[in-house]
Amino acid sequence: MNHVLAEMNNSRNLLVCRISVIYLAQLLGACCNRNPIVNKGFFISIQIFQIFVESKGGENMIQTNELYVRVMNESDYPYMTKWLNDDLVVEHYGPRLTCEQVIAKYCPRINNEHYVTACIVEYKDAPIGYIQYYEIPKEQLKIYGYSLEEPIYGIDQFIGETRLWGKGIGTQMISALLEYLSARLDVSKVVLDVKDTNLQAIKCYEKCDFQMVKKLENNHLLMEWKKINAAIDQCPKQKHSLL
Repeated sequence: MNHVLAEMNNSRNLLVCRISVIYLAQLLGACCNRNPIVNKGFFISIQIFQIFVESKGGENMIQTNELYVRVMNESDYPYMTKWLNDDLVVEHYGPRLTCEQVIAKYCPRINNEHYVTACIVEYKDAPIGYIQYYEIPKEQLKIYGYSLEEPIYGIDQFIGETRLWGKGIGTQMISALLEYLSARLDVSKVVLDVKDTNLQAIKCYEKCDFQMVKKLENNHLLMEWKKINAAIDQCPKQKHSLL
């Protein structure tokens, strides 16, 4: 396992950082004019910029504070096998997978032979979870009741290290990915489905501005995030900070 972690850390030396910075004066001006929260005297975090990291191979990643989202690779199979055999993770994300099944499912995604982009989430330099994004296939758009011409993305995620549940990390990693999809891929609508009994996840998604739009089969809910207009989108919100 140690050599796996060493390979992950060494790979960061190949990265070229592109930093997207919004000037504080512009942010404060936008907030004072458009955001009633400022007028109420609430504290607005100025720690709102993220570092979008692009490897020489063209793989896009995200870094914000102590959180790091990178494209999944073959060295992550042991982590995924461990997480997808944890009873708490399987209860909400499932199904339980052997190492061979993990490789069969995620190898095509790693090799860009699948429409899903698979990513690993690291917190304080340690892998702690999984997140993926993809453009919703037309067949699924029909099930959800959307127009087939509407470009909508989907995300799925879990924190595999269950000791870190309830610490705001899920909110942070989802918010970071939404910012990435909006800024880099010009995505304006993202959906996900969740079990209606997974109240902790639903609360997390609501913090990220997802709203429930439809009840699905098998006791699942469809939740939707929409990008707000550019002027408001530039105004920082508390949820972008570490919780």
